[in-house]
Amino acid sequence: MKMKKNRYIGIMLIIFLCLAMGCNNDKKEEDKKSENEDQKAPNSLEQLQQLSDEIVTSTLGSDWPGSLGKVKELQSTWNELYPDIQKKGIKKSEVDAFVSDLNILTDYLISKTLKLPPEAASKGQKSQEEGQKQEPSQGSESEQGGQEQGGQEQGGQEQGGQEQGGQEQGGQEGGQEQDQSSEEKKDPKKVLDEINPIISVAKEDLIIINASVEVTKHIPEFMSLYTSETPPDLYKLQYLIRHLDVAAKLESWDIVSEDFTSIEETWDAVKTKVMETDEDMKIKLEQSIGELKDVVHSKRINLIGVKSKLTLDNIESVIKKLKEKEKEKNKEKEKE
Repeated sequence: MKMKKNRYIGIMLIIFLCLAMGCNNDKKEEDKKSENEDQKAPNSLEQLQQLSDEIVTSTLGSDWPGSLGKVKELQSTWNELYPDIQKKGIKKSEVDAFVSDLNILTDYLISKTLKLPPEAASKGQKSQEEGQKQEPSQGSESEQGGQEQGGQEQGGQEQGGQEQGGQEQGGQEGGQEQDQSSEEKKDPKKVLDEINPIISVAKEDLIIINASVEVTKHIPEFMSLYTSETPPDLYKLQYLIRHLDVAAKLESWDIVSEDFTSIEETWDAVKTKVMETDEDMKIKLEQSIGELKDVVHSKRINLIGVKSKLTLDNIESVIKKLKEKEKEKNKEKEKE
């Protein structure tokens, strides 16, 4: 009887230990999951990065009111993000520097927008009105078609003549559209903008573009507080190349030299990660950085813009690939 009692106690102890270990493992899993969630960047940080890029694009296109509107969005997104990065231990000096650069850009954009003529500020509204005016004209064309159809019903010969005339008119319109399309393709300004958006920008506007680029400088620092498949150094590379391009246009060669030294150092830090993601992308990006180095050393301003654009496009491709990879990983985790 005593042996049975001891055996029973032993079994109960084993069950208790198993349950305790199981609970402990569950707690560890929950803690790990919570820690992973805590290390994941909030949506507001991604929005901040996207908005800062959009502002650069808007200033490159000399869309000053549009840039100012996006700055307002960025201010709101920054206010939403700030409590989270403060808890993560962001340095006060980094916060102050970001706010200062954002204020400088905002001042520039307000001053530039105030100088615009009223018609430039209402350009978007006029375009919308023109689009609305085109709708009635399409309706009148339909009515004209209906009248022609009525005339066609009165005589078979007239119908044939009208159809033939319509075909000839359509052929002429098609030819005109092709001519217009051909003229658009030959537009030198559009071609130059595709190669390098700031190739013919005035110095005053370059200073505003540079201010928008300076805002993007702080994004990698914020990203370094969290874990991500996309290394913050890729965004740092974006900033440095944009900054170098503007500095070259302003012929600030000391800054250009400093920027390129930082580009090489940053690339050395991140190229292994790019290699792991896509070897071909790593080769392309390394080659474009090498070509940029050559034209920087020879101080060929226009070519610096061309090579900068190519390198930025390659970086964007790498970032896109890494984001897709991160999404796939997150989906797999959700399934688990």
